[in-house]
Amino acid sequence: MPPLPSQVGHMIGHLFQCFFCISHWVVLLGIAIYRPAVTDSGFALLDWIVAAFFSLTLSTLVSGLLFKVLLTSMAKKIRDKELKDMFAPK
Repeated sequence: MPPLPSQVGHMIGHLFQCFFCISHWVVLLGIAIYRPAVTDSGFALLDWIVAAFFSLTLSTLVSGLLFKVLLTSMAKKIRDKELKDMFAPK
């Protein structure tokens, strides 16, 4: 039996494998569970939408920062290995 993502389309599977997409799902689940009140307009749906945009913006900034740190550390590790290989006695 083929996995579920291949049955419903390749994009559905991507939505649950991409770290950026997963952060959106986690934030939406957190909003549904904790119901944060960023604003108090009297309209619950509007308050949830504002909370979603605010929380997603924060999670995107944090995810981007972590990804940048990961890329920087990987580049440093590769540079260090290249330098070590270049100056290693043969």
